Amino acid sequence: MISVKYSYLSGRNKSLAPEKSYRDALAAIKDSGILSSSEAMNKINKLSEYYDQNRASLPPGSKRTRLMEELSSMLWSLMPSVKNFPLRERLNSWRSDDRLSAYKYLEYKPGMDNLDLLISSAIGVLEEPFGQYAALLALRRLVINVKTGTLEKELITRNLTWIARLEFMGSDREYLMNSIVSLLEKREKNN
Repeated sequence: MISVKYSYLSGRNKSLAPEKSYRDALAAIKDSGILSSSEAMNKINKLSEYYDQNRASLPPGSKRTRLMEELSSMLWSLMPSVKNFPLRERLNSWRSDDRLSAYKYLEYKPGMDNLDLLISSAIGVLEEPFGQYAALLALRRLVINVKTGTLEKELITRNLTWIARLEFMGSDREYLMNSIVSLLEKREKNN
């Protein structure tokens, strides 16, 4: 079973619709145990729907961000059960919930095959802020766990350094970009 903190939902001025949606999301994965791949994908699809519902129904702010972070964590926790995840399809989807599930899959199972799409999402020009952050988390996991060649290191470093200097994003994403570049630089010095 997956345990999730939800004490922040008990405060004053809570919106009933997002709280109900959050409870529904928890119920969707409660007592998941060992899941078949199709059961896990069904739960991923349901959680993705909740992500889009909460994104549309809550105003930007800390409560919406916390809900989206919890849903994102739940998505990630289901990935070990999934076989044949439709990665390319979801990375290229117009739906932010599909892309989020793809980023969570890549965070769970990093690989160089989709580096181009991951970098384009991580720089965030055409991505929602939360999606950009999720793409950056997946990119950081890739940098930590997958051996990158000189060309890949240069591509990642050049793109993240460039976009971080434009100063159009939140400090959380800028910090993550700089930390990824720092990881690559440290790895270069150690080789």
